[in-house]
Amino acid sequence: MLIKFIDAKTPLSIQVHPHDHIAKERHNSFGKNEMWYIMHADEDAEIIVGFNKELTKKSYTEYLENNTILEMLNKVNTKAGDAFYIPTEGVHAIGAGVVLAEIQQTSDITYRIYDYDRIDKQTGKKRFTQ
Repeated sequence: MLIKFIDAKTPLSIQVHPHDHIAKERHNSFGKNEMWYIMHADEDAEIIVGFNKELTKKSYTEYLENNTILEMLNKVNTKAGDAFYIPTEGVHAIGAGVVLAEIQQTSDITYRIYDYDRIDKQTGKKRFTQ
């Protein structure tokens, strides 16, 4: 188990973690379930937990390619004292203005879905994976 304190000044990347079977098969590692306890949230601060509608692989890819994936994400307004369980394979992100305690399984396996068009300084390319 690993406990982190995260102070998000800007929105953090939208990501997902594989379950144990996929993590073992592809990375010889474990999956990662998380639990978030909101310690502070600015007014109108939000987190992302899942999608707001069903997506197929094709429609998901189209939203990514059209740079409209944010339209499909389930945004939840949050406040101090809220708690969220983020299971493996659950799309999630921490929004700007949120300070939280994250209790998680120890795993470094993260698939970044979208990172607000930020550019990786080393590669010069957008920071995301599909």
